[in-house]
Formats: sequence, structure tokens, C-alpha cells
Amino acid sequence: MKILAHHLLAILLLISLIVEMNCVPSSYQSPRVLRPGEKSVGAGIAMPLTEGDVSLLLRCGVIKNLDVGIKFGGYSEIAYGIFSDIKYCFVEQPLLIAADLGFLYHKDLFMSETEPRTYGVHPTVLLGSDRIYGGIGWNYLIQRETYDSMFPPYKTWVTTTQSSGPRIMLGASWGKRWKFNPEIIFNFDPLSRPEIVMVGCGIHRIFGKPTRD
Repeated sequence: MKILAHHLLAILLLISLIVEMNCVPSSYQSPRVLRPGEKSVGAGIAMPLTEGDVSLLLRCGVIKNLDVGIKFGGYSEIAYGIFSDIKYCFVEQPLLIAADLGFLYHKDLFMSETEPRTYGVHPTVLLGSDRIYGGIGWNYLIQRETYDSMFPPYKTWVTTTQSSGPRIMLGASWGKRWKFNPEIIFNFDPLSRPEIVMVGCGIHRIFGKPTRD
């Protein structure tokens, strides 16, 4: 119980930090959690029907059964996004089962009249092995757009759109120190657009010497 309480406290503290940093649906990872002292760095690419995503991936083990990650992504529509997440593996046998909580900040660039920003919360459950895994999650997004009037009386106003929808993913993981993660994601888009099927892959290198849990 004391160990569990320490884990829960660490989760709450890390979540508060991640929210301050401020998702794209995938960070290219299995339910396996990096051990304390292990780190990984890599890159990923996703190819949905309408736009692409190229991203840089960073991740590190914090305590036993818990790691955190951050992903910086660029998009074909001239935008950038920051996805951060915290993952806790609470079952190891007979399958790995991990809870992953992700956060998103996304902004379109070079918009003359509007400056849309999207904030997202993405809880996900990952299950399977370190080789084959699946996940089911939920997308909750808040999109805010700022408008400035061009004619008097000059004023600024903000519109807010809230939406949500489910997400299902399947993935595989190959390699030991070098990891290759292809994934397919069925994203029931929460912004009232048709469902998006995303196909992506990530490659990253695990390094660092694990410390004692």
C-alpha cells in the first residue's frame, strides 16, 4: 500500500507538470514501460487521409512501472503540436496492460484573421505484449479561435468548440535497443469530420542503464 501511494503521488505530480507543458493520437509505444534510468529518442511519421505528421519522440523511465514522454509534431497544413503523456503499467501477467494519459496543444501558423488553438485530453488503455498490442481510448478536444474585427467598432472575440470521440489502435514493436513501431489508428474524429484512418510508424533508440526499481 505504501508503494502504491508513492506511485499515485508521483502520477499526480507528473500530470500537473505535463498539463503545464500542455495530442496526436499516437506516440508509437507498446504497453511496455521503460525502466528507471532508461531513455529513448526517435522519430515518427503518420499518414492520415488529408494531412501528414512528422514528429520527434522523447521518453524516459521515472519509477517502477511508470514512464513519461513528449512528442513534437509538424503538420502539412503548416501547424505544430505538442503531445505529452504519462504511462503506468498496472498488469504484467499474462498480458501487459497499461493506462496512458495524453495531453495535446496544437496551433495553426500564419493565419491572418484567426488563430485556432486546440487543447486535448486523450486517456488510453494499451494491452498486449511488447511485440503485438492494441489500444482503445477517447479523444476530448477544445478548439478556440480568436477573431479581430477589421472595421470599427474594433473588438476581439473568442469562439470555443468542445467535442469528443473514441479511438482504436493496433500496433507492433520489433527490436530490442532499436525499436520499430508500425501502427494503424481508427480515429473517430471529434471535430465533426469523417472518421480518419491513420497509418504511422515510429523508430526510436533505447539507451541508458536501468537502475534498481
